[in-house]
Amino acid sequence: MEKSKTNDVIMHLLKHGTITQMEAAKKYNLYRLSSVIFELRKRGMIINTELVPFKSKYGTHSSYAKYHYIGE
Repeated sequence: MEKSKTNDVIMHLLKHGTITQMEAAKKYNLYRLSSVIFELRKRGMIINTELVPFKSKYGTHSSYAKYHYIGE
């Protein structure tokens, strides 16, 4: 994983406490957020995953991951 994108995610989590795939894509051009989160967890960061339900414009129910930084 690109170091700068990993650092972007770390800084975002430290500043805001949470991040979603949509935020990562829009702000950092990062489309593999889950792999960055996996690496950060391997480094010892405690990050919880919240599945946020939503209804699509077509009426189907789904969810997206919202990652919460807890600590190290």
